[in-house]
Amino acid sequence: MKLPIYDINKTNTHRYSLGRLNDKTLFVFGVNPSTASDTKLDPTLKNVESFSKLLGFDSFVMFNLYPQRATNPDNMHLRLSKQAHDKNLEFIAKYIPEKATIWAAWGNLITQRPYLIQCLKDINEVLKSKKIKWIKYDEFTKAGHPKHPSRKKLIDKFDQLDINRYLVSNSR
Repeated sequence: MKLPIYDINKTNTHRYSLGRLNDKTLFVFGVNPSTASDTKLDPTLKNVESFSKLLGFDSFVMFNLYPQRATNPDNMHLRLSKQAHDKNLEFIAKYIPEKATIWAAWGNLITQRPYLIQCLKDINEVLKSKKIKWIKYDEFTKAGHPKHPSRKKLIDKFDQLDINRYLVSNSR
């Protein structure tokens, strides 16, 4: 049975999680949520859903490095909201089980705000004891980041991602 997951704040300005938990769930991390909801997926999440099926998963749950909704990442907070970030970490820790597979799908947008790499470090710290398998789509971007799921051809071109090595090479 698929358990629906949709966690937002009271004003719907932050989305912490979206998707369905099942026996074989793919967990996905983008940068920040846009307009998708539990009743309507946006184009990015439609791609995530297609890729998760292609990879043999029966469901997906979308998380983000930062939970603020912004259709344009330029409109994200200039400074980290610790309260929003801590709440995000709570939901991530709650839903991601031992030995889960996580698709790193933030693209070059991780450079949009200086605090985003620290958000990823904190997420990795929360998950470090869970023996997570990180994956990425195709090759890295030219700037060295895992590709975002928008406008990708539906091809099984995923490789493992050494998240600790990625974090070391992208620390400021």
